[in-house]
Amino acid sequence: DVIVNCAGALQDGSNDRLEVVHFRAVQALTDACVRNDVMLIQISAVGAELDADTAFMRTKAMGDNYICQSNADYVIFRPGLVVAKNAYGGTVLLRMLAAFPLIQPIALADAKVQSTTIDDLTDAVF
Repeated sequence: DVIVNCAGALQDGSNDRLEVVHFRAVQALTDACVRNDVMLIQISAVGAELDADTAFMRTKAMGDNYICQSNADYVIFRPGLVVAKNAYGGTVLLRMLAAFPLIQPIALADAKVQSTTIDDLTDAVF
């Protein structure tokens, strides 16, 4: 048996808390996988580091580290920006850049964005 965790939130909001989604839920899921001898496949993010500049990356790293320190049978994928036809979140940035090609976002302006398609990620997982 295998569980694939691809839950994520881009930022804290009225319905999402990064620490809950990326860390607390991953703790509970990992513990359940260990108890039930189920493999865990974690979809994380490239750049997930405890000392990262963003809360998104830091909390992703917290969850990943918990999995790595557990007794779970696991695989962690760290794709870049996942692009899908009906995706919410990261594709907003791509649509904004397409609509306003002369306007560049200034938050983390020097950051490089690595992307992959949902089809490629799905092929890698399954």
